[in-house]
Formats: sequence, structure tokens, C-alpha cells
Amino acid sequence: MEMKEAKQSSLLNALLAAGLTVALFYFTTTVMPLLHVLLLFPFVTLYVSEGPKWTGLSMVLTLVAGGILVGWEETLVQAIYFIPASLCMGEMIRRKSEPRDELLLTSLVIFAAVLGQLFLADKIAGTSWFESVRQGIQAGVEGQLANLGSQVEEADLPALQYQVSVAMDILVHSIPGILYVSSLITALVTGLLSHFISLSSHLDVRPFALADFELSRFWTLVLLGALALGSVFSGNPYYGNAVVVALSLLLLNGMGYIDFRFQWRMIHWMGRLILYFFFIFLVLPGFLALFLGIGDGLLGLRMKFRERGQNHGQNSNE
Repeated sequence: MEMKEAKQSSLLNALLAAGLTVALFYFTTTVMPLLHVLLLFPFVTLYVSEGPKWTGLSMVLTLVAGGILVGWEETLVQAIYFIPASLCMGEMIRRKSEPRDELLLTSLVIFAAVLGQLFLADKIAGTSWFESVRQGIQAGVEGQLANLGSQVEEADLPALQYQVSVAMDILVHSIPGILYVSSLITALVTGLLSHFISLSSHLDVRPFALADFELSRFWTLVLLGALALGSVFSGNPYYGNAVVVALSLLLLNGMGYIDFRFQWRMIHWMGRLILYFFFIFLVLPGFLALFLGIGDGLLGLRMKFRERGQNHGQNSNE
């Protein structure tokens, strides 16, 4: 009787994950592309709770429903994205991997899946996504230059056009780095949601918070080296990718340190969420978070606070 109820519960969870993914899939492709960042968490959570068999069944149901709703080609393109990324993060959560490793490996899998998506979409459509983006950016920049033409001295216009064209070239060639940052954000959002739901369901998983993302001194030096390389070879647009990726990881490390301090002061998670937006979307606090990330990676600030807390606890017991 208990086995039958367990199977019914697993089937219900599989159907729920499939239905939620199809809904997110539909609204992502038709109404709100930003919902794409939530596309993975139903399958990741299902994998953690029910395992690969029920997750596979749910994925098959999702592919069938997606094919009927939005077409088989679009569904196949999305499947290249959500199948490997969901299985990767789900397995790492079940194995209780280090949150840093879970986040970085999943973001790389998502990045590779996105590149696979773009390649397949280009083959199906017979066009180049990269070239379409480049033309869109170029058209927007040319429109802005045309508007500025009447406001800028004619003698200064060629220099301005050259500077804008260089900036546009760097931006276009930095698209892979920008895609990786979006993959990192997706992995972070998926991890936070899946861990929260799994812990709320009393599953045996490791807690996960921004404070758990901590770069070692070695990787901090590697990222600083990438920043220096991008600065030295700033004339080469491809080095913009190294700068974008390094800055995003160092900023995330800084946010991890800030979250660690907030937890230390026992600030409620809602208050921390408001402060995260403050640090991410405002320039000066963003720079502060970046420098804190560098300092934490090089000096081990979190380790020192942990040691101080342990020493304080020992002294109190004595």
C-alpha cells in the first residue's frame, strides 16, 4: 500500500514538473523571454526528490506537450538546453557537492547547452544568430550616431564615430562572455530555488546560499590575471570575454562575502534580498562588492571570521 502511494506521489510530481516546465517554456517563447532563467528548476527539483527515472518520464511528457504547443523544432532546440543542465545540477545536489563546484560546473554545462541551442537554431533557420545580433547592435548604434550628429561639432564627429565603432566591436565580440554570465545567473537562481524547495520538503540535501560561494586564492589570482590580460590587450576585442567572466565571478564572490556577513549578523533573508539588489544595481555598492570579492579571495576574510567566531565560542565556554 505504501509503495503504491509512493508511486502515485512520484507520478504526480513528474506531471507537476512537466506541466510547470511546459508553461514556462510556452511563456518564454511567446510572451516573456526573461522567464527562461526559471526553466530548469522544476526538473532539477524533481531529479533531487524522485531520481532519474521519473525525471526522464517528465521530460518525455514535456517534449510531447511542447511539440504540440509551439512546434517540434522549437521544442528540440529547448531540449538541448534543459535536459543536460537539469540532470547535471540535479545529480550534483543529490551528491551534496560543494555549492561553488555545483554552481560553476552547472553554469559551464548551461553555457555549452546554449551554444548548442544557437548552433541548432542556426541550422534550422539557415541564418546566423551572432550575425543577427551584430546587425541589430550596429543598426541601433548608427541610429544613435545619426541623432547625435546634429548635437556634435562636425570636426568632432569622426572621432566620436570611431570610438563608438570600437566599443561596438568589443561588445559584439564579448557576446560569448555575456552568454556565460547569463548561464551563471541561471545556475544561481536554479540552485537557490531547488535547494529551498528540497529543504522545505525535508529532503536530505546540502543547504545553499550566496555565502556558500567562495573562491580560493588560486582562482582569485587566475581571475585577476584574466583582468590584467584584458586590460593589456584592450585593443583586441576578444579579450573582453575574459574581462566579463572574471568580473562576474569576482562580483559573485563579493556578494557571497556580503551574504556571509549578513548571516553572521542574523539579518532576515528578505532584508538580505533587498540589500542584494542595492549592491548589484547601484554602481558604487557594486564596486564595493567587487573589491570585497577580491579581498576575500586573496586574504581569506571569511575564514578569519569563522576562526574568530570559533575562538569566541571557546572562550565563552571556558
